[in-house]
Amino acid sequence: MGITRQGKRIKRREVLKESKWHKKEFYKIIEELDYVSSLLHLEGVELTEDNIEEEVSKVSEVKLGAMEKMVLLNKQRKRDGGDQSE
Repeated sequence: MGITRQGKRIKRREVLKESKWHKKEFYKIIEELDYVSSLLHLEGVELTEDNIEEEVSKVSEVKLGAMEKMVLLNKQRKRDGGDQSE
């Protein structure tokens, strides 16, 4: 096997390992948000865009970005019976 082929395989393996790590981190965040959502649901908290950071900080230390806020609001809407605005 040539040296260049070995180098390409090593490089590809590194890229796959990094991708796997990013995927695991993403699923950890999603799992944590699901847990937070279920805790807030049990407490009967009504999440809005205004109070979401305050309510989440009471039960978890998750840093909320735009994606996390969207996921939590969608999870609550789904648990409350879907989108009733239509």
